[in-house]
Amino acid sequence: NNNSNHSNNSNENSPSLEDIDNGVLQEVAPEKMEVPENMKFLGTGEATEDNNAAKMTATVVLYTLDGDVVNWKTENDLIYVITKGNNRLVVIDSENMTPIYNVPLNGTPAEMNFEGDKIYISLPDLCRIDVFNKADCTKESSLFFDHEIYSFALDGDYVYYSEQDQHCKVYKKNLSTGELINVRTEKIYSFSEPKVYLNREDRILYIGESGSSGSKLYYFDADTLVLKSVFAKNDYGMWNH
Repeated sequence: NNNSNHSNNSNENSPSLEDIDNGVLQEVAPEKMEVPENMKFLGTGEATEDNNAAKMTATVVLYTLDGDVVNWKTENDLIYVITKGNNRLVVIDSENMTPIYNVPLNGTPAEMNFEGDKIYISLPDLCRIDVFNKADCTKESSLFFDHEIYSFALDGDYVYYSEQDQHCKVYKKNLSTGELINVRTEKIYSFSEPKVYLNREDRILYIGESGSSGSKLYYFDADTLVLKSVFAKNDYGMWNH
């Protein structure tokens, strides 16, 4: 992709697995695989239920990494991966199937988000988010919190975030003033292993539970933090791993 951040790098200058002996990206293996035809319509709205059974043959690349994959995202031809065990941020050029960056993290990562030209990675044990420059993966700064920070969503001067545990609180913090608000309902003070997601366009904050036989999905007004709705299967919830 000519628009990718590394478009000026020639194939001759791209690192190989032998050049980066980091024990992170261990093997790359392209192979043919049968996949659902609807996969080519992801993000287009053209995938149909009637087409669920249709299959197609695709070239799939299997990347074997040392450490457990915690979270990954793609942008242009680049794959960004955070791993635990070895605690790394790894960037892979999917076009050349080679590693570009391998950055050690200061703690066990939990979640990764992009904001403009920055990469944000939460480190629960350190109660902080480390910020990296997307262009060269150098660490630029850190955001500090009073609690373990697991899942998070950025929104200008604000960050919505959850603690890391089965019974967790979710907060909205003003990064400029330090003001902290507990996101809760009239009856619910904590959530089970929650993940947060912000729909900026519709100003909806989603909190999805896991690790409970009665996991629910909550919808809050992102600005007032008033509960808008709850999805609870059979009025109880569902077992969500």
